[in-house]
Amino acid sequence: MSHDLARTLNTLTVAELRAQLAGLPDDQPVMVRVPSGDHWRTELALPVGDVCPVDIVRSTYHGGFRLPREPDQHVPNGLNVILLGGA
Repeated sequence: MSHDLARTLNTLTVAELRAQLAGLPDDQPVMVRVPSGDHWRTELALPVGDVCPVDIVRSTYHGGFRLPREPDQHVPNGLNVILLGGA
């Protein structure tokens, strides 16, 4: 993924993620912050269980990107990204 595309998506590149992780203990747990969707706008911390490349596609209905319906499905014209999966 080009740096420009990462900026367009408002996401980190692998290199930027590595730089931010540099110096942290190897055994430090990794979580991801997600909105709960509740009235109080609570943020949740969910565990990261895996890291995998996946093709995503734009979803105008959701106003963002969606995952393929089948795991490991290659999506023509999809955008290949690294996805942090839940545990």
